[in-house]
Amino acid sequence: IQNGVKALADVTSSRVDAYLVQRKAEMLLKNPKGSGRGLSTASVVLSMIFEMAKTEGVIQSSPLRSKFRSDTNREGAEPFTPEEMDRLSSATDDSNRLSFLLLRRTGMRGSDVTSVTWSAINFETKTLTWVTKKRRVTVTIPIVQDLMEALVSEYEMGKPAGEPVLFGTTRAKLYKMMARLGEL
Repeated sequence: IQNGVKALADVTSSRVDAYLVQRKAEMLLKNPKGSGRGLSTASVVLSMIFEMAKTEGVIQSSPLRSKFRSDTNREGAEPFTPEEMDRLSSATDDSNRLSFLLLRRTGMRGSDVTSVTWSAINFETKTLTWVTKKRRVTVTIPIVQDLMEALVSEYEMGKPAGEPVLFGTTRAKLYKMMARLGEL
């Protein structure tokens, strides 16, 4: 709205870049000593929106040129290459596929993934809405096709709306599960 965009097809790479620069400036105004890492969340959300728009045939290609990287280099954190993501994906099975897809396709923190309930999913609009645990912000993102298929498959088993999607999974169990996938 602020930038006068009326249709998704009007979003260009330069508009996306300008928006991310503007968001980082706003974040640094709020917290001058901050790294602006909140942009990685914005980048993930934009990436999912554009991916869904491509799937639905609204746009031909994503205007998002690159993934955001914070100014700080956190020790121990390394981005996954596409090949590594493919290997992780192929190592999943029925017991951990939904967990993996929720983490990969939403950009949610582990604590958010373990607490999201079925009522947070709108199957009609293919969106997921939750309140983040860290900042208590309401976030709504589109659900991409492979995640939607996994959610529908699981939901058809008769899950109550208020029940967590990953019932019985704690943040620690989720971490161990993903670490085991990484070892495969």
